[in-house]
Order: sequence, then C-alpha cells, then structure tokens
Amino acid sequence: MKSSTRLLEARRPRAAFQAVHFALKEVETSHLKRLLHEIGTCDFEPAGTYQLDAYYISSALNILQEGSGVTPDEMARLEFQFIRALDHTEHGYQTWCAACQITAFVHAVFGTNVQTQR
Repeated sequence: MKSSTRLLEARRPRAAFQAVHFALKEVETSHLKRLLHEIGTCDFEPAGTYQLDAYYISSALNILQEGSGVTPDEMARLEFQFIRALDHTEHGYQTWCAACQITAFVHAVFGTNVQTQR
C-alpha cells in the first residue's frame, strides 16, 4: 500500500491502482475512495498506460458499497466517473439510469406533494 500512496502523490493513480488491484479488500476505504476519484479526475499519466480492467473497478466499487465510510452521494459520483467502462457490470449505465429514474420518481411524488408543518 505504501507504493500505491507514493504513486498517488506522484499523480499516477492508474499505476497506483494497478499496484493494489489484486488485494483490494486489504486497501483502506479512504485510500480506495481516493484512488478511484484520482483515476477519474487526474490526467497526468500518458494515454494508453496502465489500462484499467472493468472487473477490478467494479470490484473496488463493490467493496466500497458493502462497507461503511462511503455516502450514497460519494458512491454515485464514483460510479458515474466509470459509467461507460462499467456498462456490463452492476455499476453500469443501465443500473445507474434505473436508480436515477427511481430517485426522480421519489422526488416527484414526495418532493412536490409533501408540505412542511410549521
């Protein structure tokens, strides 16, 4: 994990993920969240290096989803970063759209019809 932290500090998140992808369950939640966030937002690594495998990204998201320390908003942001890469997994586009439709329905039903009591 120390090498992964150093690679993140060097702005090489894909290389950092590659260093731990076989032992994702052993990675601390905060570090795993940071890894996934940095992969999606940092573009300093040359294109084509350390290609990501949807299986390991999906596995990392599963670990975060099953554990504690990740809010639903954080989870949604992380999943959205990889939405196209995860198309054929449980974190893919179809699942995300279904969740959005459910959320929109709930807001439509409860958000506009519920009045606060004073």
